[in-house]
Amino acid sequence: MIRGAQRKLSVLVIASCLVGALGVVVTTATAPRASAAASTPSIGYGADQMGTSWFPGQTQLTHQAISGASFGQLFATPARAKGAPQPLLDQGVLLTEDSKNVISGLDPTTGAVTWRHHLAVPFNSNALGCGSSGATVGVTGTPVIDPVTHVEYFVYKTTTGQNLMDARHDQTGTEVAGFPVAIQGQAANVPGVTFNSIAQLQRPGLILLGGVVYAAFGSHCDRSTYQGWVVGVSEAGTITTMWSDESRVGGAAGIWQGGGALVSDGPQTMLLSTGNGDEPAGPASAAQAPGQLGNAVVRLTVGIDGSLHTSDFFIPYDAPYLDTIDGDLGSGAPVLLPTTPFSTAAHPRMAVEIGKEGYLYLLDAQNLGGYAQGANGGDAVIERLGPFGGVWGKPAAFGGAGGYVYLVDSSSIGGAGRLLAFKYGVDANGRPSLAQVGQSASAFAYGSSSPIVTSAATPAGSGIVWVVWTPQTNSQVAELRAYDAVPAPGGTLTLLRSFPLADGAQKMTEPLAAGSRVYVVGLTGIVYGFGAPVNVPLTADPLFLPTTKLGGSSTGTLTFVATGTHTLTSVSSSDPQFTLGQTAPGLPVTLAKGQTLQIPVTFTPTVEGQQASVVSVQVDSAPVSVGVEGTGVVPGPELSLSPRALSFGGSSPGHSVVSGITVANTGSAPLTITSVVAPSAPFSSVGLPAVGSVLQPGQLVTASLGFAPTAYGLFTGTLTVGAVVGGTASITLSGSAATPGQVSVNPTKINFGTVPVGTTVTKTFTVSNIGGTSMVVTKSQPPVANAFRATSALPEGIAIPPGQTFTETVTFTPASTGTFHDKWVVNSTGSKSAVQVQLSGTGA
Repeated sequence: MIRGAQRKLSVLVIASCLVGALGVVVTTATAPRASAAASTPSIGYGADQMGTSWFPGQTQLTHQAISGASFGQLFATPARAKGAPQPLLDQGVLLTEDSKNVISGLDPTTGAVTWRHHLAVPFNSNALGCGSSGATVGVTGTPVIDPVTHVEYFVYKTTTGQNLMDARHDQTGTEVAGFPVAIQGQAANVPGVTFNSIAQLQRPGLILLGGVVYAAFGSHCDRSTYQGWVVGVSEAGTITTMWSDESRVGGAAGIWQGGGALVSDGPQTMLLSTGNGDEPAGPASAAQAPGQLGNAVVRLTVGIDGSLHTSDFFIPYDAPYLDTIDGDLGSGAPVLLPTTPFSTAAHPRMAVEIGKEGYLYLLDAQNLGGYAQGANGGDAVIERLGPFGGVWGKPAAFGGAGGYVYLVDSSSIGGAGRLLAFKYGVDANGRPSLAQVGQSASAFAYGSSSPIVTSAATPAGSGIVWVVWTPQTNSQVAELRAYDAVPAPGGTLTLLRSFPLADGAQKMTEPLAAGSRVYVVGLTGIVYGFGAPVNVPLTADPLFLPTTKLGGSSTGTLTFVATGTHTLTSVSSSDPQFTLGQTAPGLPVTLAKGQTLQIPVTFTPTVEGQQASVVSVQVDSAPVSVGVEGTGVVPGPELSLSPRALSFGGSSPGHSVVSGITVANTGSAPLTITSVVAPSAPFSSVGLPAVGSVLQPGQLVTASLGFAPTAYGLFTGTLTVGAVVGGTASITLSGSAATPGQVSVNPTKINFGTVPVGTTVTKTFTVSNIGGTSMVVTKSQPPVANAFRATSALPEGIAIPPGQTFTETVTFTPASTGTFHDKWVVNSTGSKSAVQVQLSGTGA
C-alpha cells in the first residue's frame, strides 16, 4: 500500500530562483503563455477530466473489427525500465515516461522512438526501506497535456529525493522555459506544515485547470512523516498553492488513488480521495470543512487568490475501522459520471468511489455527504453496495445502453477477483441506483488493470470493455482482453478477444485508447500497440439500427469510403436477419479516393435481443468488413429480472451485504406490475416497483437487496415479481453467516542467529485465516533492506478463505558483521491491528 503526504504553500509569486536537482536554475516569474481555456478539457489519465475512462469516438474499434485477422499487436517497443504511468497520445506522438526518469516520444503506428530524453538520476526507494514501489522512482504519475500549447506536464523525482514539476513540448520533448519547478514549501491551509519531499510519492494522474497544473502526493509505503498534498504550478512556472488534507504533522491521509487522476466537473474545482489518516472527532457536515480528511472523498475549490479550499467531503461512518485494517478508501480514485444518463432532478451530478474495503459508493457529487450525517450516524450517500473485493485502481463508466459502471476487484465473493458490470437505473422511489448485472467468467488477480471502455458513441452494441488480465500478482503471464460492454442474458461478460503481453501486467496502469488503437504498458515497461493496418482500401462506420419488433423491420444505410482507387465487385451479409438492398452505385464499380458506396440494410429480427451481422465488400482481391447491429423485441410486454440468482456469499452476524437488481420491461408494449413478493429476513429489499405501477417499453427499475444475518447458518430466499401480461420472474437468494475472518501469523519473531558474512539462511512463517469467513489482505509490507529479503509474495488484495494458510519465505544474507533488524507487516479485514513479523540476525 502506498499512501502519501502533502502540504500547501500559499505563494502567489516567487521572485527568487530555485535550484533543481539537475543544477538547473528555475525561474518562476516568467511571462504567461496561451493555454487551454477553462472549457477545453486537458489530455490526461482516464479519457477525460471526469475520470470516466470512456473513449466514445473509437468508431473503428468494433466487435467485428477487433475479432478480424487484421487486428492485433502492431508493435512492442523495448522497455527502458520497469514501472511507467499510462501513455498519452497528442499530435501523432505517443508519450511515455518511466521509473528511471526517461521520457520518450513514439510513433503511435510503429512504436519507433522519435525522441528520447533522460532527465536525472532517479530516486532509490530503498533509501526509505520501500520495496513495493520499485528500486527506482522517476516519473510515476500520469502526466497532463495542454491541448492548445501541446505541452506535457509531469512530476519526476531525483536521486536526492527532490520532486520537480517539468514541462515539455510533446513534438520534441524539449523543455519549456521556467521549468523544472521544485516542489517545496508550506501548506497555506495548515501553517507550519512543510512538504517533506523525500517522503512523498507523486502517484495520481495530474490535472490542468485554468492554466494551473495540479499534482497530488502520497508517501512511499507509509514510511516517514507525511500528509496528503495537492500542489498547483502555473503554466508559467510558478507555485500557486499548496494544500494539505491533515491539520497535524504525521496525520497521514495520503493521496495515491491507485494511480487514478484528480478529476473535475467545473473550471475551478476538483475531486480526490485520500487514504488512512485522521477523521473528525465526531459527526461533521460539509459546511464544517474539517482539517482531518483521512479516508475521504474531497472536493477542492480554487479561490480568487489561487488557494485551495475544502468545499465538500465524504468520509465513511466506519473510517476508524478502515484505519485499523489499513483499508484505504483512497486506494481507488473517484469517477464523475456522465450526466447522460447518470442524473435525476434531485441528483444532477453523481460520482462513484470504491477502495480496499470493497464497498461501492454512489455519491451526489454536489453534496458528498460529510461524516456520519446519515440515519443513526451512518452514511448520507445515495447508495452503498457491497462489499465486493477491494479495488486498487478505479471504475470506468459507459454512457451507452442506459449506463454501466465497470470495475476489477481483487477478491469477489467466492475468493477470486472479477471484472464486474453494474447497470444504472432509478428505483421505484426515484432514487438512482446501481445493480450488479454481470461479471467475467475467469478470475482476475491483484495486479490486473482498471478497465476502460471504447465505443462509436452511445449505442449498446458498440461498447467494448478493455482490461489487462493477469492470473497472479507480478506474473509474466498477462493479456489485454476485450469484453462486450453489455452482459449476456445469463450475466456473463462475453470475452471478444485476448492478446498476450510478453512481459506480464504492470499494476495500477490502465490501457489507453486513441486513434482506433489500444496502448498498454507491460510489467517491465514494454509499450504495446494494438490495432489494425491503417492502409485499408475502404473505411466505414458501423451501422446501428433501431430496436425492432419481431416480425417487423427497420432500415438504414451503410456507407463505405474509398481511400484510393479500388474495384468493388460484390457485397454480402453474414446474418439473414440483415438483408442488403441495391448498392449505389451498382456493382461492379471502380471508386476513386473519396468516393462512396452506399448499401441499404434491412433488419428483420426473428430472435429477441441484440443481433449483429458482418457486411463484407469484396475489394480488389480481399474483403473489407464492417458490423451492423440491431435489437429485436417481442411485440407485447415482457418482464425481466436480473440477475436470475444472487449469492451474498459469506458474512457474519451484525454485518450486512447489499447488492442491486433490475426489474425491466424488455418488450415493446407497456407492462403493469400485478404482484411483488419480497424476500423475508435475513433478506430485505428497498425500491421495488409497487403493484399497479407501469413500466414502459425498455424501462428499467433498479432495487437494492440486503442480507443481514443475526445468527450463524445458511439462508435462502426468493424475490418474485409478476404481471398479467408479460409473465412472472424470480430471483433466488442465498447467503451464509459464520464467524468473521481472523488472521493468524506464526511465528511473529524470527531470529536467523549468527550467519557468516556472504552466507544465506532461509526461514519461513505462515499467514492463516482461522475465522469462519474469507478475509482480505489489506497490507503486506515485506522487508527490503538490512540484509533481509522476501522470496515469496503475499499480495495486497488477496482473499484467504477460512482454514487456508500461506507460507512466506525470507532470506538473511549479511554483507558485513553486526546485528540486523527488519520486519514484515501484515494487515487484513477483521483485524484489530497490524501484525508485525520481527526479523533479526547477526553477521559474523
